[in-house]
Amino acid sequence: MRMTHPVPILRLAAAIVLATSLSIGFCWPASLAAAAQDAAEQRPPVLAAPSGAVAEPGNGQDAAIHRAQLDGVRAQLDQIENALTRQDLSDDDLQRLRQLLEAPAARIQATLTALTPKADAVKERLTQLGPAPAAGAAPETAEISREREERSRSLKELEDTIRLARALQVQSEQIRATLAERRQAAFTRMIFQRTHSLLSPHLWSRLLSALPGEFAALSTVARDWLATFERRARSGEVLALLAALGIGLALHFARVRLLPHVARRPAEVTDPSRLRQSVTALGIVLAQTVPVLAGVLVLYLALESIQLLPPRVAPIVGTFLTSLVFLTFVRSLAHGLLAPGLPAWRLLPAQEVTARILVTAVTTGSALVLLFTTLERIAESIGADYAVLVFLRGVHAVAIAALLAVTLHRTQSTGASDEACLGPYVPDSRAGGPLKALGWLVAAIILIACLAGYIALATFLVEQIVWVATLAAVLFLLLVLVEETFEHAIRPNSRFALSLQTSLGLRRGALDQLSVLAGGTIRILLAIAAIVLVLAPWGIESSDILGSLRSGLAGIQLGEVRLSPTAIAISIVTFLIVIVVTRAVQRWLDQKFLPATELDSGLRNSIRTATGYLGFFLAVALATAQMGLSLEKIAIVAGALSVGIGFGLQSVVNNFVSGLILLWERPIRVGDWVVVGDEQGYVRRINVRATEIETFDRAAVIVPNSNLISGVVKNWVHNNRIGRIIVPVGVSYDADPDEVARILESCAREHSEVLSEPAPTVLFIRFGDSSLDFELRCFVGNVEASLGVKSALLFSIFRKLREAGIEIPYPQRDLHVRGTERLEQVLERLTDATRAPPAPASAAETSQSS
Repeated sequence: MRMTHPVPILRLAAAIVLATSLSIGFCWPASLAAAAQDAAEQRPPVLAAPSGAVAEPGNGQDAAIHRAQLDGVRAQLDQIENALTRQDLSDDDLQRLRQLLEAPAARIQATLTALTPKADAVKERLTQLGPAPAAGAAPETAEISREREERSRSLKELEDTIRLARALQVQSEQIRATLAERRQAAFTRMIFQRTHSLLSPHLWSRLLSALPGEFAALSTVARDWLATFERRARSGEVLALLAALGIGLALHFARVRLLPHVARRPAEVTDPSRLRQSVTALGIVLAQTVPVLAGVLVLYLALESIQLLPPRVAPIVGTFLTSLVFLTFVRSLAHGLLAPGLPAWRLLPAQEVTARILVTAVTTGSALVLLFTTLERIAESIGADYAVLVFLRGVHAVAIAALLAVTLHRTQSTGASDEACLGPYVPDSRAGGPLKALGWLVAAIILIACLAGYIALATFLVEQIVWVATLAAVLFLLLVLVEETFEHAIRPNSRFALSLQTSLGLRRGALDQLSVLAGGTIRILLAIAAIVLVLAPWGIESSDILGSLRSGLAGIQLGEVRLSPTAIAISIVTFLIVIVVTRAVQRWLDQKFLPATELDSGLRNSIRTATGYLGFFLAVALATAQMGLSLEKIAIVAGALSVGIGFGLQSVVNNFVSGLILLWERPIRVGDWVVVGDEQGYVRRINVRATEIETFDRAAVIVPNSNLISGVVKNWVHNNRIGRIIVPVGVSYDADPDEVARILESCAREHSEVLSEPAPTVLFIRFGDSSLDFELRCFVGNVEASLGVKSALLFSIFRKLREAGIEIPYPQRDLHVRGTERLEQVLERLTDATRAPPAPASAAETSQSS
């Protein structure tokens, strides 16, 4: 039994396949190291599946066949439970038990999926048949009695089988939980198993004494492999190996010479877009890794085809080739993200010196992984002593911890010097500080663990550093690529966006929402995949998560209703389809059918709105039926919500009902000129909650429907569009009233839009303060034109009154001012002073003037 968790070469290679498959859409191929390890370690299963497997039931088979299948499932579950009683099960044994559990769990779920609808159908038929007649009641026919008995017996068999299946499902879930607990416990024991410290004299003495024998065993394996190679060479089978080497050289030439031109980063481009940066980085990763991966596969298959991979050599070769691919992948990934020497193409915000240090550290670390994983696999293949494995894994952990510490120290020291230089300063990311602190902590833990004898813990932490760092880099590249792809492709006036708008008929806003939704969904899926891969080394694998999801898809039982995510999803899809069809019907009515009728605009709007309400209620009914909710159950829910509706939703329901009344009685229609309070305008839309009125100032007034039903509303065009105009006119007292009345009446009759019936009338209203006041009252056919008609009448009346010499007087007022006596005295003195003669000049003044 190995002392630590298996070296995650498979998981490290998975990062390569993750980047390739998610970018070009291919499936995740099997890992090369998995094939090598399976060829080297053929362990017998803990238990075998029972031989009496039952065939997959068809649609016409009844509950008896499913019960027979469940008997076989129960035997399998009991066998797995008996195997779990052993305390010496390894992690591989627990894995095999978990894989054996998948088949019975799937069979249980298939039985429940097949029988539950049948039981519901039989129950519905029994409901239609009704209960048996009571004693003394009218007897029923023998056919109905026989039908009820058969249906009742069938329902009992189905329900018994369903109950058995659910009990076995509970047993299966309990076994799954026990397996997870056992694996977690074994994982914990393995991680915290204490061995000899690297400074232990006992370890070094045992190592030195074991090395001669290990070298001898290694030389024996090497001689055997060389002898096998010589035999294959004499028989000419080595030509396949030479062909594979030739293909590898050709791929290397393409990788070095041709492919860099596809994903090149010109130094003269100083401001590339982020999309171009991410696409170029992905192209560099693929161009550097895919040829190496293809060459490794060809070489491995060639060695296997000529039988040059004996059981002891196959794991060594597989591990070395996989580590070589990993080295190429992480190095190209670091160059793609950090772009040393090309700061304009750098995706990660880092300084130039920091980028070079990180690329060097990544290359060195992957080379250490290649070296030590190959050495550890060699030691395992030759059955090396326990001290050799402890030494190799301890030195490996110390080397990675030392590399991590040196890298952190160099990045910190270079950051201070770069900040003081005169060149451009690119600040590190905000996460740099916490990541550096975490790096120092992990490095210290690894060194302390190696010195304290916890080599397994140190090795596990090293594996997690490499694995999580690789996954984080791949995830960052893919997230940037997805974000920039959707943002660039759906940008305004782009070719792709315009083609989508024209082909699908989408609006710009809807297209933006679709792009954001699609990009967010892909990013969520990438994050989930990364989380699953990160949790895999901790004993939580994707199959466990998928099993939990499958059990969750079965739903939960709420009374007589079973709600499942699948049923909810189908209900949502049904609701959306009915709503879309309803909108299409409304659009057809509004644009095609109703305009061809003679109905007014208000009635057309009522029909269109009522169609929308009907489609909405139909969508709700079909969606609830898909979830298994009958009308009685909906009535119960509605009754439970009635209290809340009565208090919290009273105004909403009031407005909704008022809207229905408006559509049915039609006191107000779309297009009507209404006056509500201080506002007046045209009714533009009657919605579920409120009515939209557009004023003459082009302002929208939202009036709740309940205000229109319970309040006072003036509707100028409710019955007809005839409206009355009143034109007030004032003339001087010198005018002849009869002549004025004749002029006003003639002006009204001469206007084309003034109705002759009812005829215009002129009324002598009163003797005003400064005028004789008249009113011209007439009617127009369209009240909306009343303001223009009134203006035209005023123009005509003014012109004819002026021609007739009739004056329209100004307002006259008599002002009486009191307390002016002092003002009169002052004015008299000023007047006397201006009229008095000037005084004669003196002799002095006369002499001065002369």
